[in-house]
Amino acid sequence: MPFVKLLGQIFRAASTISFLFLLLLLAKGYTITRGRLSNVGAWKMAVLISLFIITYLAMFIWQIRVFDPARITYMFESLPGYIIVGLRVLAWIWYCTSAYLTVIKYPLKRNFYFVLSVLMTLWFWMGPISVIIANFLLDNWVREEVVNLVDCSVVAYGYLVFMVLTWPSSANANFPYHVRTAQIGDAIMELGKAGMFSTHHLKNYSGL
Repeated sequence: MPFVKLLGQIFRAASTISFLFLLLLLAKGYTITRGRLSNVGAWKMAVLISLFIITYLAMFIWQIRVFDPARITYMFESLPGYIIVGLRVLAWIWYCTSAYLTVIKYPLKRNFYFVLSVLMTLWFWMGPISVIIANFLLDNWVREEVVNLVDCSVVAYGYLVFMVLTWPSSANANFPYHVRTAQIGDAIMELGKAGMFSTHHLKNYSGL
């Protein structure tokens, strides 16, 4: 396998995992409704991201050591590839559940999370759907090209949607760009002392 091709696949996998991690943080409300995550939530997220990293590494090793160079195959035609598809669906379920719980606690963010969840559902599902279609409906010699095209398009789509939704303009009220993350908790505590936030909301915000 050409080194440049493998290097490109590694960078694309790293970008996908990083973006997934970012989406899960947003679903939890990090930097939007809370200044930190709970210890349990942080550990769960660390385990999921670690599973993604390990499985991607296993898929690359499988591609190098197991695949027959004489056959036309692509990296998702492997056991680790199918595991990644399953993990992506699991991550989508986790994302939707976390976003729903965040909206229940902070209804003011309902519109933002609704739009983000609808658009990012396409991001979560386009990859697995393309793998299934490629494996069962496409001929061997076109599978890799189709999956690569879809995968690159999915990456670009996710970045574009996220850039539009989080553009730091004066009309964007989704994020408190004018304060640092460490200052958000202090501001909320001051509002709590003034009676504008209940103790329940303060605990939820701080991740306690």
